[in-house]
Amino acid sequence: MRKITYRQVNGILFLISLVFFLFLNSHSLLYLDEMATMLKMRMSFDEMMRFLLTQDVHLPVYFILLKSWLSVFGVSVFAARCFSYLGLLACAFGGGALVKKLYGEKAGVWFTALFLFMPVSFWFARTIRMYAWACFFCTMAFLTAQSALLKGERKDFILYVVYAFLGAWTHYYASLTCALIAVAYLVLSFKKDKEIFKKFFLANSVLFLIVCPQVYIFLHQKTIVATVWQNMQFALDAYRTFFSDFSHSRTLEKGAFFITSGLWIVCAQFLMKEKNGDRQVVLTGLFMAFGVYYLTFIISFLYHPILIDRYLTVALGGLFLAFTLGIVSDKRNEIIFGVLIAAAFFVTADFCRTIVSQSVQPAFVEAVKKNVTANDVIVANDWRGRFLLYYFFPGYDIRTVAKGSDNIFMSKLKVIDEKDIFELASKKNVFFVGNDDFCQQTQDIFVNTWDRYLQTFLGLKKAISCDEKTVP
Repeated sequence: MRKITYRQVNGILFLISLVFFLFLNSHSLLYLDEMATMLKMRMSFDEMMRFLLTQDVHLPVYFILLKSWLSVFGVSVFAARCFSYLGLLACAFGGGALVKKLYGEKAGVWFTALFLFMPVSFWFARTIRMYAWACFFCTMAFLTAQSALLKGERKDFILYVVYAFLGAWTHYYASLTCALIAVAYLVLSFKKDKEIFKKFFLANSVLFLIVCPQVYIFLHQKTIVATVWQNMQFALDAYRTFFSDFSHSRTLEKGAFFITSGLWIVCAQFLMKEKNGDRQVVLTGLFMAFGVYYLTFIISFLYHPILIDRYLTVALGGLFLAFTLGIVSDKRNEIIFGVLIAAAFFVTADFCRTIVSQSVQPAFVEAVKKNVTANDVIVANDWRGRFLLYYFFPGYDIRTVAKGSDNIFMSKLKVIDEKDIFELASKKNVFFVGNDDFCQQTQDIFVNTWDRYLQTFLGLKKAISCDEKTVP
């Protein structure tokens, strides 16, 4: 019987992943920060860069790459989502190719499979944010550093600096991850070989020089304003990223916890059994992941909450390599996790399909198109609903009576006093989005409904009778 090749296995894994990606993500639904991403894509390049470097809290590499991608394929939600999926594929196959070179074909296949089929993979693929690409850059920085440690070749040191630079300029948590990688491999190279240590010292010196301007940018961005929404509960819940695979659902969390618990068990077994060789890279991967977690948790506890579960996904490459080496150390592990991951994949796919199919976003957007014109006024207090309107109805008059600000896109924010609504309603058609309305009589255009994809209520009401006495 002809043995299936490594390339054929990867081809099969890719086709399965692609089919499910297209089946689940060929839509224009938006979720949370995706709306901010898409609004940035409408800016000119110069405007976007000024915004990122002064008003936002994010670093520019992802947005530059995404804007370049969309300049070729068109500015659409689906095209942007495809770019996130491309980042997932880069993690799976780019990282898998390096793992194959370092630890063999079997390890390469399993590393690829973990990135493609774990529950977190669905989130990476569908979310129009920088996390899949930040994870890719950090994963490749880690793997090329490991290759440089083992082989001492110049190309590995160059690639390490390139990937770490891109990661560090993609997300602040990726900067921290790459800093931990740099420290780890300085220590490891010092213990192993003084010549390799010198090369790592030079590489890290160059890396420091090209990343340190980030400090200036960080101090001049509106960082404090943009992070007031974070609280300690987010930091306490962040452990789920590593221990229940970022399931984002109580329905999926038990199954995800079952799988990740098993992965932690085989990882521990591997460390107890392996005394030399591959033990070092597993410990380094764990140091990278837990270093990011514990450092940011301590800062959150002592100073200000900064830890959010999705930020930790930038360090998943180290964990997945540790899990991979644990799985391939025993044939029984491969059989068990082959079944478990396949089951989790299909359960998660069905869950994602349900979330998409039950979303009311398309119906809500259609209701606004049919009933509201650019000359009317929409009052939207919930920021999710407001950002959805910003994206789908850029020329409309959208206002809020909510205190505070959107933190980003403040130029779009138009605040109206509650007492001014009655006067406005006597001159124009006024609509309310969400739970709030400030008029005595309103007409339901779109009944307030919870949207599971956006995680907020979407509703549309038209003011019928509004006078000053009815306004609080």
